[in-house]
Amino acid sequence: MTTETRSLYSQLPAIDRLLRDSSFLSLRDTYGHTRVVELLRQMLDEAREVIRGSQTLPAWCENWAQEVDARLTKEAQSALRPVINLTGTVLHTNLGRALQAEAAVEAVAQAMRSPVTLEYDLDDAGRGHRDRALA
Repeated sequence: MTTETRSLYSQLPAIDRLLRDSSFLSLRDTYGHTRVVELLRQMLDEAREVIRGSQTLPAWCENWAQEVDARLTKEAQSALRPVINLTGTVLHTNLGRALQAEAAVEAVAQAMRSPVTLEYDLDDAGRGHRDRALA
């Protein structure tokens, strides 16, 4: 191992030192300590691989917190995106599902916001039937 390579490896920070930095407090609060540490370990492995392959540090080594935030933000985003069905097939299974009426979407959203009387009959003060909710 050359002196230059050793010097590059020595520039890689210890995970515990990074975690003590104030810029990681909000990241740990948002994504959790375990996930942040897992990602930092992965990034250290990546940095070592870059050093081995190209004798340079990755550009993101200048700001570890910013890179962790960018990666975790991207990871948290859904891979599903709205599209327009121009296939000519009305119910295309690769596009997820059939479109629903806005009233149906709102009814489902409302039912998901709080507990509902799915199997309770409040008028009779007793057990109800879930089939009545479909009527």
